[in-house]
Amino acid sequence: MARSSFPAVAAAAILLLVVASQLGAAAAINLPGVCPTRCHKCPGYCVHDDECSIMCRNEGHDSGECRGAHHRYICYDEGCSPPPSPAPTRSRP
Repeated sequence: MARSSFPAVAAAAILLLVVASQLGAAAAINLPGVCPTRCHKCPGYCVHDDECSIMCRNEGHDSGECRGAHHRYICYDEGCSPPPSPAPTRSRP
């Protein structure tokens, strides 16, 4: 009897979806002029981006969405500048 390759294909497809969603999250967070912060008043896990956006706006942010594997509330502020990078240190010879 031939073995089915369905479980292996299904596992590979799920892994691909997880990796793609995490890459999309990283790209959204690294936009210039947009600073992400965690919602401080938002309870637990978020389910809908619309709910998260409303919660973030009530907290004074521009927008928000559910992000990451743990479905956290992430709020965005547009037009902000990220904190400055630390000055490079010189190595002594």
